[in-house]
Amino acid sequence: SDTGGSVRIPASLCGIVGLKTTVGRVSNYGTLALAETLDTIGPMTRDVEDAALLFNAMHGFDPHDAATLPHAQADALRDLHGGVTGMRFAILPHAELGELDPEVATAFAAALGVLRALGARIEPITLPTGYKRMADLVGKIIAAEGYALHRDWIDRDDLPFDLDVRDRIRWAKNLSAADY
Repeated sequence: SDTGGSVRIPASLCGIVGLKTTVGRVSNYGTLALAETLDTIGPMTRDVEDAALLFNAMHGFDPHDAATLPHAQADALRDLHGGVTGMRFAILPHAELGELDPEVATAFAAALGVLRALGARIEPITLPTGYKRMADLVGKIIAAEGYALHRDWIDRDDLPFDLDVRDRIRWAKNLSAADY
């Protein structure tokens, strides 16, 4: 599952594809939630086509998960080989990207060049607030929802929780809406 990057980040570090699905596209029934407004189930695969195949198999209405109701079936494979001509990709302004390893920055610029050469439009976007602030808000949502769901476990020191995770969630114990 992916709440704040648990599928996407390890996939990117291993050179594979990680798909964070839209909330409600794939049922969360039977999972142990951390932050229900952000949790999604998604595959880690060798390539985009495998991710599309798995998404097709995984998504759809589940009577046990009301969040799946408004989402119609979709065929992720239908336009997979249609190319990127005419597609529009949004990127953050350079200043919002933070510190990048020079090799990563070069690879990112090269990838954007390839997408442009293939007919895609690359457009910088301005977020309503800075990326760092948005990441902070997402962290607060995860902590607040995680604490609300798991307070009985998080407040105990005798359970084998990763200390960093426990501290990040326990921090929300006294969080109020005014803290957002």
